Amino acid sequence: MTKKNIYLHIGTSKTGSTSIQHFLRDHIDTLRQSGFDLYNGMYDSSNHIELFLATMNYDRDSFAKTTFKVDTNREYAKQITRRLNRYIGESDFENIIFTTEGLFRLRYSGEILRLKKILNSNF
Repeated sequence: MTKKNIYLHIGTSKTGSTSIQHFLRDHIDTLRQSGFDLYNGMYDSSNHIELFLATMNYDRDSFAKTTFKVDTNREYAKQITRRLNRYIGESDFENIIFTTEGLFRLRYSGEILRLKKILNSNF
């Protein structure tokens, strides 16, 4: 598999993240012409909240868990990891953007390590 560059947009709440996410989705053709792919979210095409849900410690509460009725656990994280790695591997683009403000809520080193594993990344 060719090495891919992963770009994370992690804006915090109330800083215009949703506007940026919609702008990126609305301009997907321009992004692709510039060599970037934008992941299509599982629950929301513009906000890749499943990345946050699979990354956070399973016992933590989250509004997103309630909203999407998700039981975060190892199996959920494995499912999302497979989905995202398949997407990354099958993308025709070297550069892939993921965007979810949920990632700014990560607090623990294990969560950061899980994010690295999910994205199969060396950052």
